[in-house]
Amino acid sequence: MAGGFNGVVKEEFLPETMQKRNMEITFDEDGDVALINGKKYPLLTDVFTIRIVQGSMSKDPKFKGHDGELYIDGLEEFSTERILVPITVVRFMQAMYNGPYDPKKENKAVCYSFDGIAPSPKLYSPLSTVCGEIKYGKNGVYQEPICPKAVWGPNGEKPECRKSIVLAFLDITDPELPFPLRMALRGSGYAAWTKLQRMYNRVQNVARLKRQNAYDYALRLTVEENETYYVPVFTPVYDESKPSKFIPMCAHYLTTYIKPNEEKERLSDEENTKGVKIVGDAINTAGAEAAVASAEEFEF
Repeated sequence: MAGGFNGVVKEEFLPETMQKRNMEITFDEDGDVALINGKKYPLLTDVFTIRIVQGSMSKDPKFKGHDGELYIDGLEEFSTERILVPITVVRFMQAMYNGPYDPKKENKAVCYSFDGIAPSPKLYSPLSTVCGEIKYGKNGVYQEPICPKAVWGPNGEKPECRKSIVLAFLDITDPELPFPLRMALRGSGYAAWTKLQRMYNRVQNVARLKRQNAYDYALRLTVEENETYYVPVFTPVYDESKPSKFIPMCAHYLTTYIKPNEEKERLSDEENTKGVKIVGDAINTAGAEAAVASAEEFEF
């Protein structure tokens, strides 16, 4: 499997050496194609988005009867399972908004952090000078919140300031037609990803014992229902289609489309005052909110 986390949030799943792997690219009548082990695979110029259909979405006729299924925007495709190869963490964010998410209203982040340790330096009046701290436990390095707004209540009340993450994958459900995906996770979805991180070392050790290539382990994405929402479940699986052969393609999408976009968003959020609207003590950063909008809306 590609990677593991070095501390709390790992920026890349692909080691530096693998990010630089070259891949032969040719052109046919439909566009660029990658040549891998003598086979042609189409290279796309867009990254699709995948999300879970929640019950609240059934008001849209398109989603009626598809509760708990996975939906890929653009492809208009529903499924109950996807096979994925992780590429990178596009964005980590911890944010508190001025009320519940409402797609019809302007929703401002009153405080936010890009590392969960300190608030963004762009905030004029952060709610706390410290968001959290790094600690070491039996499961390794972890992040513990300090700000009262980021701590769970004594009776299980959700924190007002919550973590979210945007991930990039290569979808190899059809190994003949791999394509890049983004997925935003928040709340129970973020917890599912945290759980998966703890499995990484075991997967790598199993691969060594069985003399397998660790990069031939992919992620099976399925959905289960909890008390309120449908949530994602990531399960590492050994894939007989040998997804390690797609590492150069992962590197291509990372360096060509995903990583450059992420760097532009971070520059806009943290360094460029253009596009940052100050309203009292509230800050509305378009790039930052867009990164978690889908996760906020569907609460998985």
